[in-house]
Amino acid sequence: MTFQNIIAVTVVVSVAAPFFGLWSVRRMKFGSRAKQAVAAELTKTGLKARAQIVALTATGMVVNDIHVRTVVRFEITPLDGSPKFDGEKKMLLDQTARPLIGDVWPCWYDRNDHATFAVGQPTGDARAQIATLDEFGITHPLAR
Repeated sequence: MTFQNIIAVTVVVSVAAPFFGLWSVRRMKFGSRAKQAVAAELTKTGLKARAQIVALTATGMVVNDIHVRTVVRFEITPLDGSPKFDGEKKMLLDQTARPLIGDVWPCWYDRNDHATFAVGQPTGDARAQIATLDEFGITHPLAR
């Protein structure tokens, strides 16, 4: 490879890399917004359930030195008495407020596609969440 070819490859890479970086960031943001829209729709139209955490598996990805991407497996128990089913989500979880196996979160799911579900992770502000958690028969972790 000649010196001129090396310079040409360097220029192409330095121009192309930022473009692909921006493209992937836009895709991630779009995916996040799409997931948020699905979750918002499920809280309006989905069936209600309790989602108990049965497994937490870190993927090795860490964001901002505090959020760990984690595969969270749930056992989902519909409030209407329908049979339980399993669900799984990849989530960014704060290392300082990680959920525990056995924690129960409110859940909304699509009656026709159990793989489509949303969960609500209780946070530190118990007062704002107690009514929702009561509706699902869940005691807020900080209110125990």
